[in-house]
Amino acid sequence: MLLNNMRNIIIIAFLLSILTGCSPAICGADSKEVTYAKALTSLQLKKLFKDTTEFFQNNERIRFIGEIPAQFKDIGIKAISVHKGIHLRLQSCFDHYIDLVVFDQGEKQRIELWYGGNGEKLQKDMLWKK
Repeated sequence: MLLNNMRNIIIIAFLLSILTGCSPAICGADSKEVTYAKALTSLQLKKLFKDTTEFFQNNERIRFIGEIPAQFKDIGIKAISVHKGIHLRLQSCFDHYIDLVVFDQGEKQRIELWYGGNGEKLQKDMLWKK
């Protein structure tokens, strides 16, 4: 019974998105957010790394940010969370996402792009490393 209700809700939500002209978010390799992230220059990524690590050095206890700080708004960050790296969320798609993930671990300082969706497995692309 519960499974049928959930299925019906999903079908209705999908049909409403079609009827209202809203397209479902895309979190695969062909999304505009992945294209944008891969086009970031080395200088932009270096600045992003610096801004991110400085922000979290001054705010160590933060684990999730809903209100995006000014230094991250220009690149379209929708949410920030900290777990096994600092995840700068560019897009969410039901159970998939597009994140720029900042790692500040000694000599392994880097930024990776994590994305997946539409049947794709999670992809991890190295965009920048120190």
